[in-house]
Amino acid sequence: MQLRMGDTLLGSIIVEERDMPWWLGRFEAAPEFDSVRPLFDDWSRAVKAADDGAMDAAFNALRDLGLVIDRADGAPISRFFLYIDADRVRLRY
Repeated sequence: MQLRMGDTLLGSIIVEERDMPWWLGRFEAAPEFDSVRPLFDDWSRAVKAADDGAMDAAFNALRDLGLVIDRADGAPISRFFLYIDADRVRLRY
């Protein structure tokens, strides 16, 4: 799976296991991911702190980017929860 913002590839999601409804694995960031990394870091910190207000703000900021995940079968996913912490990823769609 590939994480995209418009035509820009931000990185690849390599699914290693499933803990339904979550898909777990690795995230291989493309250089362009650095432009949005701070927003994912904010989301990660908010989730770890269980800070509802910060989670809402971080989630909305990420949602507003219009990110899309392209699946291997070509079907795009536009509504999802994506948690990236360093090179680890949790995805729910």
